[in-house]
Amino acid sequence: MYVCSQQALKWFGSYLSDRFQKTSYKNTLSDPLPNSLGVPQGSIPGPLFFLFFINDLPVFLSSQNDINLAMFADDYTFLATGTNIGEVELRLNTLANDILNWTRMNSMALNIKKTKSMLITSPQKLANLNENSLSVLVEGQVIEEVSEA
Repeated sequence: MYVCSQQALKWFGSYLSDRFQKTSYKNTLSDPLPNSLGVPQGSIPGPLFFLFFINDLPVFLSSQNDINLAMFADDYTFLATGTNIGEVELRLNTLANDILNWTRMNSMALNIKKTKSMLITSPQKLANLNENSLSVLVEGQVIEEVSEA
């Protein structure tokens, strides 16, 4: 459990509430609109707030012991192993569903166009597979499979 002083809590609250944002496009600035979600982009403490916000994802996914997670800034890489493609697909599809649920609970969106899958195996094992591609689905859409990243 972490303890925070009342003064620090007030500062965090004032920093993150009653915020507005503007958009600039071709030298035209939009009217300010209220923004009640996310962290202030371009601010010095913004990345730190983002890390506080997103760092519970590994805990949320801890029930999947067979998944390894690598985090860097706002990017995640998940590694699933298995004895066959079907086993790996099942793990990745379960994981994709869990991540989608986490994003919804946190008022976030998963950018499916930036999400990729990749099968990593030896050429010998690949030659012996009946299927040599993954089918990972998010909301009915197949995630693009790549051979390098």
